[in-house]
Amino acid sequence: MSDLPGFMSRDEDDVVLDGVAVTNVEQADDVLLLSLSREGLRRKVEGISRWCSVNFMLFNETKSVVMVFGGKAGDRVPLVFGEGCQLQVVTEVSYLGFLVTSSGSSGPLRKHYNVKAQKAKRITGTMRGVEKLTGLLPVPCARKLYMALVDPHLTHGADVMVDHVERARREQEKEQEQYLRRVLGVGSRCRKCILFTETGLIPLQVRRLSLTVKCILYLLRNPALLASAAYRELVSLDFAGHRTWVSRLREAITALPYVVGLLEEINGGVGRWLQGLVDASPDLYFIQGRREPDARGDLAVAAPVALRQYLRVSHPGYRRALTRVLLGEHRYAVRRRGWGQARDRCLCRFCGRVTETVEHLWLVCGRSEVLAAGRRRFMVDIWKAASLEERAELQGLNDDARSQLKVILSSRRWVTISARFAYEIERLLKDSE
Repeated sequence: MSDLPGFMSRDEDDVVLDGVAVTNVEQADDVLLLSLSREGLRRKVEGISRWCSVNFMLFNETKSVVMVFGGKAGDRVPLVFGEGCQLQVVTEVSYLGFLVTSSGSSGPLRKHYNVKAQKAKRITGTMRGVEKLTGLLPVPCARKLYMALVDPHLTHGADVMVDHVERARREQEKEQEQYLRRVLGVGSRCRKCILFTETGLIPLQVRRLSLTVKCILYLLRNPALLASAAYRELVSLDFAGHRTWVSRLREAITALPYVVGLLEEINGGVGRWLQGLVDASPDLYFIQGRREPDARGDLAVAAPVALRQYLRVSHPGYRRALTRVLLGEHRYAVRRRGWGQARDRCLCRFCGRVTETVEHLWLVCGRSEVLAAGRRRFMVDIWKAASLEERAELQGLNDDARSQLKVILSSRRWVTISARFAYEIERLLKDSE
């Protein structure tokens, strides 16, 4: 197509980006013609039609359309060119995988959010169908499938699309959150922060914004690109006081729930923000202050966002039972306090003396023979697996059941033992309801 510019001479109606006149843009076999006027576009269409005839091709009138941004009502009539040929003016078209619209006040890519959210929703539904045949997928596997099948739709175009419309962004965030809730086995009322601190994934708002900033860095490093000229034009318009893509980017950064200034702060700040939400929640006591192993295997690294060890438990029932205990999504009566119910509704269903907390059922209550027998097996297994130092630490916390249980639940070597006991208690509580 090197000879195409010879058939479309530049004129005063060309789009100019930072001093660069743009008459046409090609992407594979898709050709985009740009002009600021109807007559200018007609000249370009006639020029490419002549180029097609010289190169033994036909101009596809049926598949070619015109889209007008702004303009007047008269601009909506078909564009006539050549010998009676005409192109229809449309308000919606798919171009390079993007659904572009010329109507509405929310931007030309507003409907693209809806399309991608629906595709992500269909994939999530397909995953549910697969699990009906295979059983619950392991969390690492479900996480990989999310990154391979769902994330590409939810982040499609994020490098050039600024999330300045909150409603559009929320539609996509909803699909991400629903997928992760199903993977963890928690309800719709769970705290959103745990969906990311436990799986190692990043909130969609932050991930999309970081991709946008990375695209800007790429353009700045490659100033010869046409896209770089477009970015410089946007910056110039922004400095002139016009509302542009750059101003919307500032609004999107300001909308983050934490203060940032650079790309490193966008990616690094999300961990500190999520950890702050975890630390502020009394229901998440058992995952507060935890550590991940360093290169030597010592639990010394603070990792606010990571795929946790307990999510690698192979038995889905054990894994989900322990997950609900750690994340405050269990069936224990203490949860009723958060619902505003009376204190007597929160008492232990077996002894009826104290509040039915996690530590009470796991380590203290002795009125249920089934529970007591399960606890003996649980503690024997823990004792066998514990080192001398760990046994001494547990014995030193005999008067503090909550702290003792937190030590037990934080151990990576005892996670399967703890998950099995969590499952036994969950079944016992379900049978007693």
